[in-house]
Amino acid sequence: MNINDLTLGQIREVQSLLGAVKTEAISEFPYSIGDAILHRSVTFVHVGRIKSIGAWPVPWIQLEDGGWIAETARFSVTLATGDLSEFEKSEKPFVIFLGASVEIWAWSGELPKASK
Repeated sequence: MNINDLTLGQIREVQSLLGAVKTEAISEFPYSIGDAILHRSVTFVHVGRIKSIGAWPVPWIQLEDGGWIAETARFSVTLATGDLSEFEKSEKPFVIFLGASVEIWAWSGELPKASK
């Protein structure tokens, strides 16, 4: 069988056998819109306020008022105080796909206002 030769009906049948892709919001996600978080993926660290949450094609969150953390202080100090050694502020909201997430922490400090 060549996957490129499948009809739309056959693709839908395979999806039904594997469980259809869900498009509703993640109901078990422990954070809510408006929460400030620190997100660590396998390659990057981000901080921001959750603007929206979705589940298609993989779970994702949209962050605003945040950006990319190039370097934290000692991680426990960063979580306790919000101290960041290097930070690049995003001027626009951005989306993080949660498929490569390692962990998400509640952010209790003030979100950074500028790059440093």
